[in-house]
Amino acid sequence: MMTKKSRTEKRSRSGAQTECPICKKMLRGAKGMKMHMDERHAGEGQKAKAGA
Repeated sequence: MMTKKSRTEKRSRSGAQTECPICKKMLRGAKGMKMHMDERHAGEGQKAKAGA
């Protein structure tokens, strides 16, 4: 019996390869990551870097 892959385990059709360290969203590159961090995680980036 095949196990169903979770949404985050599926291969991205957009070519996203960079994972957000906070919410695990897959993004396409550094520019997309910067925009995502600025829009969704303003102020949280330092916490993620300190914990890593």
